[in-house]
Amino acid sequence: MARPLRLLGAAAALFLHSAHAMTTRGAVELTPNGTVFIVKFAFTFNPTENFRAGWMNLTVRAPMTGRLRRAQMMLFDDEADSYTGPSDGWAALSCEDRRRHGKQFTSIDWYQTSRPEGQHILYQIRQKVRPRWWYVALMDCEPADIPGQENAPIPIQFEARLSNPGYGAFSEFSTDRRWTFHLFVPLAVAYGALVAAQLRSSRTVARRASDDSASGKAAHPFMRILSLGVLLGLAETLLSVGHTPRYASDG
Repeated sequence: MARPLRLLGAAAALFLHSAHAMTTRGAVELTPNGTVFIVKFAFTFNPTENFRAGWMNLTVRAPMTGRLRRAQMMLFDDEADSYTGPSDGWAALSCEDRRRHGKQFTSIDWYQTSRPEGQHILYQIRQKVRPRWWYVALMDCEPADIPGQENAPIPIQFEARLSNPGYGAFSEFSTDRRWTFHLFVPLAVAYGALVAAQLRSSRTVARRASDDSASGKAAHPFMRILSLGVLLGLAETLLSVGHTPRYASDG
């Protein structure tokens, strides 16, 4: 048993060696006076002097519109004084009032977003007390009753690279998923033991069935179903063990 575990650990180390940051890509439509969340991530905390806990590296791409609407990239956290929407009250707030709820904001430059490389925005997360969820949103500051074509939603593509550098090889992971790999490995070992015990029991029942035992014949189909269920559980756990380090290597 020790040798397979060592091999599994070595394979995981190879996967984790090149960890950088979780990457999220997607596309949204930003309507006038609208707010659209694009990504969330739980960052750890850093009680040292600089309080640096993590990074958000964001890229936004969008076509040039007829009118350059006012829009911002907003950063919120899970504190009560941060984002309060979505609600009618949030939609009724002025752009300045919404910005007061945000922890940081950056104006969208449509000239930059229309270029192939897009507009790059970098946020540094600083916190020293506890892990927190952080949310990135796009916010339009134009009234919702713009006439004509200028009222059309703006299609926006985004890319977000997020990292918890303090987690080392697991910097890809949000705080809520940091211990995923440590959970799946012992779970896979436990499933392996169950499979071994189940296969042994199945052989015993099969022998009873071959001896023309009524109880053995009745139990044999049930044992097959149970064995299949345990094998599927083991397969799922092994796939999760393999997926976790691959996720850690490049989001």
